[in-house]
Amino acid sequence: MGTGIDLGSCTVKVVELERSHGGYRLLNIGRKRILSADAADPFALSADAASLLLRKGGGTGENVIGFTSREINLQFTQLPPVKGHVFRTMMKYELEQKRGGAGDIYVEYGITDYPNAAVKQFDVVIGLAKKNFIDNTMNALKSAQVGVDDAVPNSLALFTAFRNSSHSQEGLTLLVEIGYDHVELVFVRNGRLLFGRSVSPGFHSCIDAVKRSSTASSDIYAERLVIKKTRLTNAGE
Repeated sequence: MGTGIDLGSCTVKVVELERSHGGYRLLNIGRKRILSADAADPFALSADAASLLLRKGGGTGENVIGFTSREINLQFTQLPPVKGHVFRTMMKYELEQKRGGAGDIYVEYGITDYPNAAVKQFDVVIGLAKKNFIDNTMNALKSAQVGVDDAVPNSLALFTAFRNSSHSQEGLTLLVEIGYDHVELVFVRNGRLLFGRSVSPGFHSCIDAVKRSSTASSDIYAERLVIKKTRLTNAGE
């Protein structure tokens, strides 16, 4: 059993999952709107996350927090089809170059595709994040009695959710998650991660446009108008 935590710029969201039949089953979900003054305060956001977890009865398993590519920069690269020990040596030097002389950066990599008939090289994604920002956020969560086991880019979390869904994995697929300040874009090719990035602006640009051209006086009312008129959900909510 595990819990995913998303500290957004206007909401805090948590989901609780458990493994089921080779995939995942949703157990609980929670969402709480936050004050704009708290958006940049990890301690305030952590308190909101803790209250959601307690209300939903979650947080007892593995806890994972998601970050946008503004916090975890993703870089996609390719390496030639070499033997395993050569590949590991090449990646070691690659990560050392990315890290440079700075000791305040987390650097990690993952292989998104291996050499095969369709792909003639290793496809690799490299993540870079400032230690101070990641550590401060994790410490804030711990101070709110929310232990965090790992941090992942939101785009990779979106990709994983797709991979564990019942949707077809064939061909080229674009995954989109619309946030308040950012939009997560993920390209998937035949079930393999091809590219992922956070881009600006997010949903707030739609809200601002509605407020300028209608009688909507608040962000909440404008948000409801956008969702209702554009049918962003099946229920129109």
